[in-house]
Amino acid sequence: MNGGTWESVASYVDSGATDLATYGGTASGDLYGANVEERAKSTAYKMVYKGNGNQSSAYNTAKQYKGDAVYEISNSYNTSTNSWFLSHSHFFVSKLPFGIRGGDKYMGEKSEMFSFSVYTGEAISWGVTFRPVLVP
Repeated sequence: MNGGTWESVASYVDSGATDLATYGGTASGDLYGANVEERAKSTAYKMVYKGNGNQSSAYNTAKQYKGDAVYEISNSYNTSTNSWFLSHSHFFVSKLPFGIRGGDKYMGEKSEMFSFSVYTGEAISWGVTFRPVLVP
């Protein structure tokens, strides 16, 4: 399943970056949330990773959570070939706190369902999309 486009996922590193409030929303129920408790808590609809500004440390903390595919498909926080099937893996960092998955046509064989990377959360022109999923 190569190609396609980057897709936004409801996850971020809770680092206090200004992009979290700007692009994640600050109202109750928004992705980022209205208060400290809401911003720091993972729910059935979002995954919040703890961050201290260090990408390696945030990745190692994230590996403790099983089932979100970071632990299952990667063995490094920042590399172009250490996810399954040589996919791209670049874990979220303070300045780029939001997560995306997939890839784009410029990544070639590294663009697939096991790739993940970072971005600010803003609308960008290189093909980040969102795939809604309904779960019973």
